[in-house]
Amino acid sequence: MIEVQNLTKIYDNNVIAVDDVSFNLDREVFAVLLGPNGAGKSTLLNIIAGILPPSKGRVIVSGIDVWRSLSKVKKILGFVPQEYGVWEYLTVQENLSYMASLYGLSKVEFRRRMKQVLELLNLEEYKNKLAGKLSGGYKRRLSIAMALIHDPEVVIMDEPTTGLDLKVRIELIEFMRSTARNGKTVLVSTHITEDAEYSDQVLV
Repeated sequence: MIEVQNLTKIYDNNVIAVDDVSFNLDREVFAVLLGPNGAGKSTLLNIIAGILPPSKGRVIVSGIDVWRSLSKVKKILGFVPQEYGVWEYLTVQENLSYMASLYGLSKVEFRRRMKQVLELLNLEEYKNKLAGKLSGGYKRRLSIAMALIHDPEVVIMDEPTTGLDLKVRIELIEFMRSTARNGKTVLVSTHITEDAEYSDQVLV
């Protein structure tokens, strides 16, 4: 679950990117953070994911205070950035292997998890393909697979459907819904109103 308490982010030039935001998300919830570009969605998600420190407020993920126990939170959280977070000169399998090594997965556990995420995201046939040769939709799938390789309790995705055609968008949304149904908390940002219609909870 995710608990956000009075979260505020003010940059050095006194620009307020996030202003006193509070909300709670339970397990098995697919939530959408909806708003136009430039509304502070990415800033908020980066704070929740432990990438960007807040000016004030607290974030608690699965009972852990993010900014007091950052290393613990990283082990139970998966983050998909807005830009494709892949190493284009590595194969799909090598990208996943590198992420698994960062989380300390054993070889046996990595093989098990890789098989699962490749099947979930229809990436099996691309396992040995260079990430740089993938289409935009499959690069996005690989980014998500990398975020899921350590089987996190909470998954955060920043604008994952942006730039994708309708068919791929719907496939990814259905994947997010099923991921939440399997006991995880999924928080996704988007500026696409139609995407929010598939969610359990909308944050604006």
